[in-house]
Amino acid sequence: MLYLQVSTAKAQIEKFAPFIGTWEGTADAILGFEGMKESGQVRWETRWRWLSNKTAVEHTWSSSYIDTGKNQSTGTQVFYLDAKSKTVVTTGFGVDGDETQWSNTGKVDFVTKGFEVTISEQTLSGTKSSYVFKNTKIGRQELQSELLSMVVGGKEVSTGFKHTMKRVKRGSQGMTKAVPAKCPWEWMLGDWTIERSNGTSAKINWVKPRDDAEYLYGTWIESDGTVLNELISWQSDRGHLATNGHGPNGSFVAIDMSHVERHMMSGTLSKRDTEGNLLNGVVLIERVSPTEARTKIITTDGKTVTEVLKAVQ
Repeated sequence: MLYLQVSTAKAQIEKFAPFIGTWEGTADAILGFEGMKESGQVRWETRWRWLSNKTAVEHTWSSSYIDTGKNQSTGTQVFYLDAKSKTVVTTGFGVDGDETQWSNTGKVDFVTKGFEVTISEQTLSGTKSSYVFKNTKIGRQELQSELLSMVVGGKEVSTGFKHTMKRVKRGSQGMTKAVPAKCPWEWMLGDWTIERSNGTSAKINWVKPRDDAEYLYGTWIESDGTVLNELISWQSDRGHLATNGHGPNGSFVAIDMSHVERHMMSGTLSKRDTEGNLLNGVVLIERVSPTEARTKIITTDGKTVTEVLKAVQ
């Protein structure tokens, strides 16, 4: 029976296989969400990739106005099989416009040549939205995204948004902007403390060994005495900030920040604790001042943890 359950779960996640890869296209801007008020043509760049030995899928995207280069929407969604409901669900977060941050949860229904996602979303300012979008593979190298319905702040909004994207061939830069040699994120160096909403805390020290190389060494001392050592590196070939941390008894954490700005970044998290438990999630970190940063982590077990990091003066 267990083998049958695992096989069924794998079969559901494998339905995302035709979408794996990098895609790009142009379309009219989406209007109606709190942070989406400006019309015009936008350029979409989106990527689908496997996570955790093909047990989950990450979808990241960036859409910017062609005329000005300003952000329309940047986000990350992670799709996985919920252990309780045995259905594919999703959780995500991102930024619309200049500064409208949001997070969401949703469920997935597979349809012919694609899937529909029903989303419940809320911005930091409290605006609630619900909407349904559909992704369909309409050709070997082409997919279509369509917004089927949309309610924002309790009011139904007319949609009609639909756009197509073409697969970016491996090795091609496509529309992607050149990745900077230096990490855009403003490094947090020296000694810091972290306080979490679950009652735990830690002391952290970050050191940049070389001025001419974009990486850090980090040492974490958790409130229970556990020590974790990490390497944080800027991957200038793809524009990601990657973290690999190691602790006792095989404990491990890997963070892949796929969207990196000077004072904000977001991505995915995979970890194993000292007892062998595995966990995946999405993470958003924002630098609110030179001496403070805040983090939000949403994990696949349905829990949300917030963190406050402060520099030791």
